[in-house]
Amino acid sequence: MRSRVIGAVLFGRLVMPDYAWTATTVASIMAVTGHNWSLFATLLYNAANKSSHLTLRGGKGAATAFGTLLMIAQPQVIIVMVTFGTVLFLRTRYASLGVLAAFTLALPWLVILVAQNALPPVYALYAIIIALLIAVRFRENIQRLLTGTERRLGDAPIA
Repeated sequence: MRSRVIGAVLFGRLVMPDYAWTATTVASIMAVTGHNWSLFATLLYNAANKSSHLTLRGGKGAATAFGTLLMIAQPQVIIVMVTFGTVLFLRTRYASLGVLAAFTLALPWLVILVAQNALPPVYALYAIIIALLIAVRFRENIQRLLTGTERRLGDAPIA
């Protein structure tokens, strides 16, 4: 998945070299949005289930968002994000908590770097929109974490 995202971002930069930062932001947001609410996945799901109801389906977008972050963030942001998320996941066995914590750390950091003129201003827009997209897709996980009903890695599936 990340290679397609990186390809989309690089293509955007190639097509719009004078606006590479904007192209990167737009391609990144569109890649995550397209993954989260995929028309292709919806059509396959509907065909497999012989359904004519069109409800856009897709993933949660964390891996896709991480792929776009690789194209935007400075290496120290990625290293701290991955380390923090991994340690939290290994200690709690909640994959969703590790993902949410990692992005909760990384995305505000991008906004701070923009405020310090270390990154282009359009990347603040990227951080805000990606944070919203992740929050929307993980809202059920957030609710289960708050109520203590989120499954941990290794737990038996709920019947």
